[in-house]
Amino acid sequence: PKEAEAKLEILQRERTREVLSLNVSGRVREYAIFYNFRFRLLDADNQILIPPSEIRLRRTLTYSETEALSKEREEETLYRDMENEAVILLMQRLVAIRRAPTPPPASPN
Repeated sequence: PKEAEAKLEILQRERTREVLSLNVSGRVREYAIFYNFRFRLLDADNQILIPPSEIRLRRTLTYSETEALSKEREEETLYRDMENEAVILLMQRLVAIRRAPTPPPASPN
């Protein structure tokens, strides 16, 4: 870490879900599931290269009580896919960072 050019700080990783729709019996038919990833990037001098930023991903999950176990597995798979997508998006942002060139030292005149 002492020799690193930059430090990635993970500020938050969160999985949440919200009810999207109900069937005529009032039971859940669809969920929206979310993966939120908050981070910032600092250089070796703790100067901010990327201010606190968020990657927020969403998927829709249909639900059926008769298939509860398979739906739990599907939900976990969707979360893993969103985590992988968040890593790809994060890497794209890191690659896009262009450090400003440091100014030349002032002449001793």
